[in-house]
Amino acid sequence: MNQKRKKYRVIICDPIARIGIDMLKKHCIVDIRTELTEDQLQEIIPDYDAAIVKSGIRFPRAIIDRAEKLKVIGLTGAGIDTIDVDTAKGKDLIVVNSPDANSVAVAEHTFALMFALVRHLPRANRSLKDNRWEKKELVGTGLAGKTLGLVGFGRIARLVASRAIAFGMNI
Repeated sequence: MNQKRKKYRVIICDPIARIGIDMLKKHCIVDIRTELTEDQLQEIIPDYDAAIVKSGIRFPRAIIDRAEKLKVIGLTGAGIDTIDVDTAKGKDLIVVNSPDANSVAVAEHTFALMFALVRHLPRANRSLKDNRWEKKELVGTGLAGKTLGLVGFGRIARLVASRAIAFGMNI
C-alpha cells in the first residue's frame, strides 16, 4: 500500500543559500518570506511546521505561543539569542542552530580586519580615491612576531589562533 506522507510546511524568514532551499523543496512545502515584521509572522506562524531564520527576525513568546503546529526553529548561524528558548522548551518546540556554519569565515574575517589595520588600508584607500599616495605615511607593519590576545578559547578563537600561529604570531 502506497501511503502518501504529509508534506511539512516550512517558512524561511531570512535569505539562505539556494542549495538549501532546493533540498528542502524535495521534501517540504517551502514558503520564502524574508520581509516579514514580527506582527506579520505572528499572524501566519500557525500554518507552519518548521521555521528557518538567521538573525533578521526574532521569535519572542508572542510568536511562539501562536505557533500551534511548529515543531522546530532552525537557525542558520551559531547564536540562538533571537529565540525565546524557554518558551519554546515549554511547548516542546525544538530550537537548533548550526554553530560551525560560519566559524571559518569569522576567523578569516578577523584576519582581514587585522591586515586592514596594521597596513592602514582604510586610510590608503581614502588617500588613493583623493588622488594622493601617501607612501611614507602608510608603511604599516606585519603580523609576524606580534602578540595576539584572545578572550575565551571557543570554536572561533581556536581557528583564529591556528591561523595566527601560521603567520608567526604569539598567542
